[in-house]
Amino acid sequence: MRAKSKDEAKLNPFAKALLLGVLFFLPFLISNILTADYFERKNAVSLEEEVEFFEKALNAEELTQLYGKNIDSDKVKVLPKNKVVILGYHQIREIESIDGPKTRLFITSPKIFEKEMKLLKDKGYTSISLVEYINHLKNEKENPIPEKSVVITFDDGYVTQYTEAFPILKKYGMRATLFLYMDCIDKYPACLSSLQIKEMLDSGITVANHTLRHTFLPEQRESIIKKEILDNQNLLEKTFGKENVEKVLAYPYGGQNEKIKFLVQNLGYSGAVGITRGTGKDAYNIFNLDRYLMGDKIELFEELFKD
Repeated sequence: MRAKSKDEAKLNPFAKALLLGVLFFLPFLISNILTADYFERKNAVSLEEEVEFFEKALNAEELTQLYGKNIDSDKVKVLPKNKVVILGYHQIREIESIDGPKTRLFITSPKIFEKEMKLLKDKGYTSISLVEYINHLKNEKENPIPEKSVVITFDDGYVTQYTEAFPILKKYGMRATLFLYMDCIDKYPACLSSLQIKEMLDSGITVANHTLRHTFLPEQRESIIKKEILDNQNLLEKTFGKENVEKVLAYPYGGQNEKIKFLVQNLGYSGAVGITRGTGKDAYNIFNLDRYLMGDKIELFEELFKD
């Protein structure tokens, strides 16, 4: 057997170190590449995750209403005349073939969104902020609102809320509240940038809290819940100015319980929204206000605002 030369012997430790380095860092590199690709395609929170946790947060009746768009339900029919509807939107874009039937609950086409905003305008509705509505619920005499009022909200901070929804809102003179989680903003291509949000603020849009990382709160310890809410609030106010940030919360995935509502109240928030469809308007419900999730169909919207 041929003896190894001195040069070959010297290379062995280097080659071994290089091999060990590659083997050590390869999983890390693959993980980062896959993660980056995932976020670029799916946004910080995917629509599949939205579906998964909404199903955890809602009971069977609520899920039937949500998935069935149960527009003939009594809860829609008995809406009192003075009831202010809170609309909830997510992505404003065209439906794609890869979008499943459940994820379509979180997508509204620009064409349908414009039809809805035009309908509101034609029927004489005025969009008000969520805080204005909450203040009205607490004291109607001291905080009057237009006879035909509506609250328009968007969750998560998708970039299509700027590229598609914002021009339509301006066209029809409608205001809205963006519920943002700052772990998304400026970080992923599917998310809004702070510059885009600031432009929207100049046109009467407001922003509000959606927790820092879009966390499903019922599964978290109290200390984590507080941190998620307070850290996000601080970032919102630091980035966009305290005067532009409404002190209200949208529960990620609609997930909440009695302890969470009590905690949100003790943290100094005016109120909070989920996605349930009740008709109550007492002070207790201010921390789980009814909100209607708008998807890819207009039937529920037309039922809510029929004459």
